[in-house]
Amino acid sequence: MFESSVAAGVVSGGSAPVTGPALRSSPSAPDVASVVAAVERVVVAARGADGWSVGERRAVLAGLDRVIDGLSAVRAAVLVAER
Repeated sequence: MFESSVAAGVVSGGSAPVTGPALRSSPSAPDVASVVAAVERVVVAARGADGWSVGERRAVLAGLDRVIDGLSAVRAAVLVAER
């Protein structure tokens, strides 16, 4: 499911395209587009996770946890601004 959402350019289960007019006009548009592109690359790379060493998997999981925390904070700030 996630892969198809990313491939379709849809943000986290929503229906707004990542490249929509509101995002393109946002000052953070290039940063958001970079994050989306990075997620697409990680999705592809993770297909080979079964071949990674324990250390590699743990490092990736730790990095993903940091990213999830950061993106959650950004999402929260944007949601608060929606009020």
